[in-house]
Amino acid sequence: MKSIGYNNSVAIIGANSNMGAQFAMAIAKAYRLLLIDSDEMQTSLLAAKIKHITQLPGAVEVLSCSKDASWEADIIVLASPTVTHALIAKKIAEVTTCKTILQISNANDELVSIQNILPHSHVIKVTINDSIAMFEGKNREAIQSALQLLSFTNWTIIEKTN
Repeated sequence: MKSIGYNNSVAIIGANSNMGAQFAMAIAKAYRLLLIDSDEMQTSLLAAKIKHITQLPGAVEVLSCSKDASWEADIIVLASPTVTHALIAKKIAEVTTCKTILQISNANDELVSIQNILPHSHVIKVTINDSIAMFEGKNREAIQSALQLLSFTNWTIIEKTN
């Protein structure tokens, strides 16, 4: 369900991670957020902080199920540890057809693409190194969505071309 003032809903899986929380805070005024993490108490604190900043009803919701959040969201951000991405992708696969998924990792993490697990989704790989966000993907519309999201951060954005 879209809230007044928002064009899209973004599910952030791994919302309590440094990148997840930073990303949520950066896009909170422009997107309705669905926050998911294993520590729901910490996630609720992040949600309260975002609600205070945005002052908009329905700006953020804490959910406990990544599949439910992914079903409801227009865009999904995987900000959890990269070792969990394949497992999460398997859980959400049936509800992510034609959706944009940002697979976020640190430059030091080994990032294994989840595109083969989510063949009907548009996966954009985003690697963060200090204040630089390098991303790559195949679908132009998904790349535009990723660029729009990333533009709210303070990261320098670079598209990796093959």
